[in-house]
Amino acid sequence: MDDVVPWVDAHLPTLPDARDRTIAGLSAGGFGAVNTALRHPLLFGRVESWSGYFAPLRDGPFRHATRAVLAANDPAALVPAEAPELRADGVRFFLSTGPYHSHWFRPAQTVEFAHELRTARLPVAFHRYANAHGEWRNQVAAGLSWAFGTTASP
Repeated sequence: MDDVVPWVDAHLPTLPDARDRTIAGLSAGGFGAVNTALRHPLLFGRVESWSGYFAPLRDGPFRHATRAVLAANDPAALVPAEAPELRADGVRFFLSTGPYHSHWFRPAQTVEFAHELRTARLPVAFHRYANAHGEWRNQVAAGLSWAFGTTASP
């Protein structure tokens, strides 16, 4: 966040308002997008997770993490703490999910996280895809349309 975002803003034609910046990801990237946005609430105005999960897993960068590190990277714990600032900045969320696709991903996680965001009075667009055929392509297309404001929220 300290290196890439400033470099992009300095070298590429970006919009000057962070509320126009979107962070998004698919599956593990969906976790990363939400976790990053919640830990850096002033950098992104739109946050998307396409078939993501919403708790740090004990693998990859968190394989040997302490409880404190896991807690600091737990979106469910971060939402209540960051909600006032996110509301004040107009941050909004797009969550989508398809069918169950691995041992660590459950579509119900997305439903539960959407509820947590709504409970925190944060705007969230939610869409569930029941059919696995083209599900990720459809989620990405819907998320990009939502981010660019070219279609109504699902």
